[in-house]
Amino acid sequence: SWAVDYGGARKKKPSRFLNEIGMIENDKLLTTNNKLIPNTKCQILNQKTEIKKWEKNSNNISSPNYFSYTQLAAFSNCPYQYRFAHILKVPVQGKEIFSFGKTLHITLQKLFNLINEKSELKQSVKLAELLELYSASWIDDWYESKEKKEERRKQGQEILTVFYEKHKNNWPTALFLEKGFNIKLADGNSCNTIRGVIDRIDQIVEENGVNKIKIVDYKTGKPKSELTFDEKEQLFIYQMAAEEIFRQPVVSLAFYYLDNNTEVEFLGSKSDLIKVKDKVLTTIAEIKKHEFPPKPSILCKFCDFKDICEFKQNR
Repeated sequence: SWAVDYGGARKKKPSRFLNEIGMIENDKLLTTNNKLIPNTKCQILNQKTEIKKWEKNSNNISSPNYFSYTQLAAFSNCPYQYRFAHILKVPVQGKEIFSFGKTLHITLQKLFNLINEKSELKQSVKLAELLELYSASWIDDWYESKEKKEERRKQGQEILTVFYEKHKNNWPTALFLEKGFNIKLADGNSCNTIRGVIDRIDQIVEENGVNKIKIVDYKTGKPKSELTFDEKEQLFIYQMAAEEIFRQPVVSLAFYYLDNNTEVEFLGSKSDLIKVKDKVLTTIAEIKKHEFPPKPSILCKFCDFKDICEFKQNR
């Protein structure tokens, strides 16, 4: 820490450590609107330290004990990025979108737990109760300013109010919330574990009395109306897991976009699931080779490791 004036006759110069992490320039603290400018120099040094540790022990790389959609997608996008995130486990700075998204996920989990409790008592959930859950679930991390935090807080209230009005007269029957799963996919002589967490699994009872399930995944990113096959891959994996674990047919997969409370529904065909399974096993086989070549693309500008990557695309 440092202050110019500690009450003595002379002004105090900043510590050399503040210079080293890039927070000082010409004996002045780098600020904007009285807030410290986030500087990545210290983070980059920490990241490079982790890389050096790994390089000393690079012959001891072992295959992961399990795989997730996040891991598989990272490797498909760029094996070199996968190396940073999942082999070296290089630390990255948090982001407000993650704090905001997690807040909404936790709030909705609590909401459907409350709905299930009240339905047994023949009671309904009030909007005020939902907003209280939101306030109690708020995660206060990584916002760049107080103004931005309050903007996001208000946005969340608006999202949840619309969500409530849209569903209050016909709440989905949520069987499971934040349901974790493990499934095995055999590949030759090896058996690979796939893990994941499903945001919501709804019970759908058809007119003939047959029970089926719907898988819902919440998204806080930019809403979409059409999806590519690769964008559906996450829920295709969830569909395979649900059919194996619950022994009930899946009637629908849905990405629920919270920003505008819209839903995109689809369902994987038998050929879709075979294609996804083959892709997953192929990706796992590539990961087990322990080769992580760079794959520069337009995605480089969004990468958490662009400041330490010598192969990044500068476009």
